[in-house]
Amino acid sequence: MKILIVFLLIFEISIISPSMAETQNSTEEQKTVSKKKRRKKYKKKRRRKSGYNKLYSKKRNKAQPRRPKVNDNDPSYYDKNTVDLTHESISSSILSFSQTLDTFFSDTKHNQYGLKNKSKLKVTFDTFFREAAGPYVVPDLNYRLLLPNTQRKFQLFIEGEKEDSQTETSVARGDRATQNAEDNNTTAGLRYLVEKSGIKYRTDSGIIVNVPLVAFARFTVSKDIPLDIWLLRAREQIRWVNNTGFTSDLNLDFDRKLSRKYLLRFVNNTFWNDNDYSIKFENGPSIFHQIDNKRAISYHAHVLSVNKPEFVLTDYLLQFSYRQLVYKNWLYLQFSPYIRFPRIKNFYRTPGALLRFEAIFGYI
Repeated sequence: MKILIVFLLIFEISIISPSMAETQNSTEEQKTVSKKKRRKKYKKKRRRKSGYNKLYSKKRNKAQPRRPKVNDNDPSYYDKNTVDLTHESISSSILSFSQTLDTFFSDTKHNQYGLKNKSKLKVTFDTFFREAAGPYVVPDLNYRLLLPNTQRKFQLFIEGEKEDSQTETSVARGDRATQNAEDNNTTAGLRYLVEKSGIKYRTDSGIIVNVPLVAFARFTVSKDIPLDIWLLRAREQIRWVNNTGFTSDLNLDFDRKLSRKYLLRFVNNTFWNDNDYSIKFENGPSIFHQIDNKRAISYHAHVLSVNKPEFVLTDYLLQFSYRQLVYKNWLYLQFSPYIRFPRIKNFYRTPGALLRFEAIFGYI
């Protein structure tokens, strides 16, 4: 009897054990399938949030951009929104256009020197606020087209005419908006750069985009001269325009590093023109504070004067400028409030402010 009972127990165990193993295997398979379903559902959700399906659906319109060659397994790709994709598309077009011109002007179709394409487009929107006057916006376009292989010989540039000569305080005061019409237009031309014995020479020649077209030429020379704990930054620019004549812009700035994040600068600017042969001066201290990699502050206390009809002080200026990187590595915000005490208003306080948004496309 005992032998029979033992035999029955062994027979039941032999039947139950395979079924238990099969049950465990099926449970593991179900877990694997559910994980795959959850991962697939998560990817779809991320694509929906980033607008991926709208831009790169199979039934794509011709006006929509083509799908870039990216790694779908890279989770950072799905973090990009429509703004990032648009910025990448514009930057790619700028670099592609520069590379096409580089291939045309140079004698080779390949970048045999391994030079980087550093062409960029800078778009700024300046909003000026004045006392007893509404705000007004002044858009600006600055396109620096650098050809990797051809830049060994010369550079092509498209930029604002006053972009190269304005100081930070003159931009905030809105002097650009009060210049002549041809001074506010875009320039295009060729640039030649050379450096000898620590002195940088630059020659520009081209046209000012206006009706009719205006020819211009610029010659700039600059050098940094160490003076013990000070650094003298000397820069002279002579500019000629065929309908306004010659101008001279001289900067003699003395820099001293106070600490790792603070810089003191004494600004000395002299501007001369051959229309009335007057000389305008701007002098005073400025302090620059680098808060971190994304934020910086500058403080300015300058005096403006002129030598004709006699040497007089024309304006006092107190200005504070705050600049911050607000989005990724290509969108900046600048806010510059100031107070002027102009002579024409009997040195009565005249407050104002500048709000600037600056976007950079291309090489960053």
